[in-house]
Amino acid sequence: MHFAERETVLELARPAMVIVALTLVEALPPVLGLNEHLSKIGIGVAAILVLVMLDLFIRRASSFAFIRRRRYPVAWLEGIWLQKVDRLDRPYSIGRLAYIGNGRWKYDGIGYTDQFVPAVHWTSFSLSPSSDGRSWYFFGEFHELAFNKLLNHYERRKGGEVAPILDLPEKDWRKATELTGHVADLETGSHRSPPFSVVLHRATSMSVPAELLDGPEGFKKLTADECRKLFGDNNVRLP
Repeated sequence: MHFAERETVLELARPAMVIVALTLVEALPPVLGLNEHLSKIGIGVAAILVLVMLDLFIRRASSFAFIRRRRYPVAWLEGIWLQKVDRLDRPYSIGRLAYIGNGRWKYDGIGYTDQFVPAVHWTSFSLSPSSDGRSWYFFGEFHELAFNKLLNHYERRKGGEVAPILDLPEKDWRKATELTGHVADLETGSHRSPPFSVVLHRATSMSVPAELLDGPEGFKKLTADECRKLFGDNNVRLP
């Protein structure tokens, strides 16, 4: 069953439990000869506990990776990805796939120039995978970055919408170390860049401080040498 369909089934299970509980409240006491008042209290408490357990173990329990991976195979693709981009102005990027709840993921990161200077910040959110399960769609926004020497940080400038499409692995997703995809930057104004391809390499060797790999804000703080080392240590070839 498609993971989005599973989420729908789980949502429908909650009102179904309420209906079952109301039916039992009316039917059980006369049949079993139980005290009607105590039976209603007992069944009501049991129904509340079941609903709480449904929320805890079916919805919120997805915050635990080992449970999430059983429900959503795409969860195996979460993590940091080092990317080679088919664009001359920003041929590299570091991206992150992270679960945000309710069966949705965030795909965000920083695009770099050929000298590993942060050039763009993108944030996108998952849509449903394609009907054939081969592609994973995202949609969000991007902003170009400019360094403010006075404030010593990168500021967001003009941007637009971004639509990444990742090709899902054909084999065991648990062992996926490389993904491919295409991205369309829907820039504001009259300029429209053609879609470009991207190759993602999973980062398994973390040679920089962990706090610098906790998302785009950390990625922007990486020095050019740290970026090159990170790519090199993960066998991502650079020119």
